Amino acid sequence: MSKKDLSQSELFSELVSSQVLEQDDVTAKASTAERRTRAFQSSVRKQKAPTVISIKDLRAPSSQLLERYFSDKEVAAHFGVSRPTVWRWVRAYPEFPQPVEVTPGTTRWLLSELEAHATRLKRKRAAK
Repeated sequence: MSKKDLSQSELFSELVSSQVLEQDDVTAKASTAERRTRAFQSSVRKQKAPTVISIKDLRAPSSQLLERYFSDKEVAAHFGVSRPTVWRWVRAYPEFPQPVEVTPGTTRWLLSELEAHATRLKRKRAAK
């Protein structure tokens, strides 16, 4: 059937249905792109952050380069205290391991220093 044979209402309904089909195609393409974007973002969030090594660390003995660094959150979890308590210990107790500034605003503690400090505390308490 040619367009000349169609009435005005039939032309209108044909036009609307073709636009709806085109719109559905666009929506399907957009939803596919959105799904891919969400999948990518999800995979990026699941990746672990790279280990940060500062210039100071490069000058440190090679044994320190292989050591694990803890954030204040990890130090708090390690000792079973809150993050503010960790920072209070840094200020109040000079014998508590001091953090290393990896980048401005980012500090970390060497696990070996934390473990050595915990061992010293245990020995000190046992001696009493």
